[in-house]
Amino acid sequence: MAGRSAARAISLQKARTLRAMLTRARSLGGGLSISAAVAWTLSAAALAGAGGWMLGCEKELRDPSATRPTQPSETAGQGEQPPATLQTIVTPAPMADPLAEHRATKLILTGLSQITRPAPGVAIIDLRFDALDDAGLPARMAGDLRVVIRAPSAEPEHSAFDIPLQTVTQQAKHFDETLLMYVVRLEPRFTREPAAGSQIEVTATLASRDGRVIESSGRVAW
Repeated sequence: MAGRSAARAISLQKARTLRAMLTRARSLGGGLSISAAVAWTLSAAALAGAGGWMLGCEKELRDPSATRPTQPSETAGQGEQPPATLQTIVTPAPMADPLAEHRATKLILTGLSQITRPAPGVAIIDLRFDALDDAGLPARMAGDLRVVIRAPSAEPEHSAFDIPLQTVTQQAKHFDETLLMYVVRLEPRFTREPAAGSQIEVTATLASRDGRVIESSGRVAW
């Protein structure tokens, strides 16, 4: 009986995961047919390694929202020269960690991005990105990601954050294998916080090892 209950729980988790992926697929195109959504999902499952559970091989998924937030590497106050959006110095990858593959040609800041407050006085900018290939399917990205934020009413006004995605381990820390998107958590160091309800301007730029650059920009409500 216990074994049957455990198997049922696993099957339920599989169903929930597939449903989440199908929902994500259809929302991406704003109206994909179910057959197109299934095709997208199967491609995404292979990318994420989710095909294992389809064949009965379980895989523990990492929760990227538990990754420690990135601290700013540069800041600039009002009237000062803002940080460059492109990190021109490529971060050396650790020798012991295999290099990650890069196939993405498009980066999109999604509407799932938000501000979270895990503790009093602590604000995290939780950014969610879609990385897509030329066919509009989810793809891995690898390289150096720089995110620059501008908060006009805050001090400092500009902050830059550098996130290395060179290796398999670095990439896995930020990849949500259920929703097939990248999660980047930033912890700004404001001496004066943005006004409530104001918009944080976000520019994200990825420089891959082969010199390709993809960029996305958008806004997140504070």
